[in-house]
Amino acid sequence: MSNGKKKAKRNSTVAIKAVAHKLARACHHMLKTQQPFSVNRCFT
Repeated sequence: MSNGKKKAKRNSTVAIKAVAHKLARACHHMLKTQQPFSVNRCFT
């Protein structure tokens, strides 16, 4: 793999993990507060 491809692949992995972490935090908040999921609150 060329250096550019490695970096692009790593950046996409980091981005996927960041979104997964954000969703996990949103799920934790929903369970803790018994409130429905709010897309506006999560992704703004």
